Amino acid sequence: MMRPFSTGFLASFFFLVLGTSATGGIAQEEANYTKPPWRYATYRQDEGDGVTPLEDAKPAFFTRFGTGADGACRWDGMPFPNYGVFAVAAGPARWEGGLACGDVYELECKDGPNTQVSGGETCTEGKVQAVVVDSCPECAGDWLDLSTAVYDALTPNGSGTLDGELRRIKGDYDTNIEVDILAGSNAFFIQLLVRFSNLRINRVELRTPSGQWVDADFEQVATSWILKEVGTPYTLPLDIRFTTEDGGGALLPAVDNVINTYNGKVDSGVQF
Repeated sequence: MMRPFSTGFLASFFFLVLGTSATGGIAQEEANYTKPPWRYATYRQDEGDGVTPLEDAKPAFFTRFGTGADGACRWDGMPFPNYGVFAVAAGPARWEGGLACGDVYELECKDGPNTQVSGGETCTEGKVQAVVVDSCPECAGDWLDLSTAVYDALTPNGSGTLDGELRRIKGDYDTNIEVDILAGSNAFFIQLLVRFSNLRINRVELRTPSGQWVDADFEQVATSWILKEVGTPYTLPLDIRFTTEDGGGALLPAVDNVINTYNGKVDSGVQF
């Protein structure tokens, strides 16, 4: 039985402990929540193709930007877990100041007035999934700029513009969420990149030594989360709390991760 599609998002939380040991406060807060199964669907799942849509399909327009994939999201190149080299750049309406980094879209080519390719067959039958890794300032509305791999999967022709359909879907990254504590971070200034979350992370908080949770600021130019000093220096282990668009409404505990400096990539042990 399919769930009805939900347009309102409730918060789902998990904690990531970075350091040499977990803190008692984390264990106490976890005790106040009912933990959901490891993987769970909170949106309608299409019975036909097995994906979990986060919106209805919409008419779209596609162009091709080439082979690059690092882009504004700074995801350290390809391949991406479970998505290989399938990447897209999103316009301002879908880029959302960089919060869209890692969003996954299902794309389909459609014959239409804007499907103008170099000749021969136009659209390849079937749908393609791709990851947002860059911004496209000139791309208005539901216009996506496609990597070569995505474009070639949608049409057998090597160039031209395409009409199509898109819908954002829940990701299916074949890995846990990764946190990259960027170089330059220290006890007074912490900058994080968060990658490979199946659902968009809309809020990041860090617990100060006094026990206060402080919101990080999302830096649009750097597409990263920045936490500044709030009176006293941060100390290891760091307690970090993420809030996603997931409708589960539960606290998800992460496994302990040992990190000896304020720098490096950490496997959160969690995926939504």
